[in-house]
Amino acid sequence: MDPIQTFYTTEEDSWKNEREIYETQMLNHENILQFVAADIFSMDSLTQMILVTDYHPLGSLYDYLQKEQALTTQEALQLAYSSICGIEHLHASVLGTGSRRKPQIAHRDIKSKNIIVKRPGVCCIADFGLAVRL
Repeated sequence: MDPIQTFYTTEEDSWKNEREIYETQMLNHENILQFVAADIFSMDSLTQMILVTDYHPLGSLYDYLQKEQALTTQEALQLAYSSICGIEHLHASVLGTGSRRKPQIAHRDIKSKNIIVKRPGVCCIADFGLAVRL
């Protein structure tokens, strides 16, 4: 997954939704792709919206599994566990101090192309274009 995603005006709803999910208080977690920035810019009559996230050169879980010869049982379990930890954090409601809280979030598009391999054995959840707060 490219760390700089470009959205066009036809994809504005997806961009807004993904940005709002990434900006959710207390979303930060080892197994959630780290959000860096979002912006909108226009040149002539073309408007583009961008999202910037951390870059992980191993790419999506889908790509990683295509490139790897065979995973050991240990690595497969580690990848599954770290993915589950990210999903669990999304699904959990987290209460912080004062009025800070993270609502439950349903991703609604979990698949190997939306899971990023940070390093061997560790994944993070990405692509919140269809996600909803519960």
